[in-house]
Amino acid sequence: MEKLNMLYDKEGDVLDVIMGKPEDAVMKEVAQDVFLRLHPKTKKIVGLTVLHFQKKFSRTIPVKAEFALATA
Repeated sequence: MEKLNMLYDKEGDVLDVIMGKPEDAVMKEVAQDVFLRLHPKTKKIVGLTVLHFQKKFSRTIPVKAEFALATA
């Protein structure tokens, strides 16, 4: 099972979600200010970055959750 790390930069208002060990990645914008981080060779998703996170989600209800990623 891969570890899921979430890092929030309050000053920059950026949320980074890292799946497994941090590794090199290319970013692909999938929505305004939302980027998937993809392994450059395999195109496997290795993370997610959300710009302006607090601004975008300040009106949502906070949720605490634990995640487990299934690996094939």
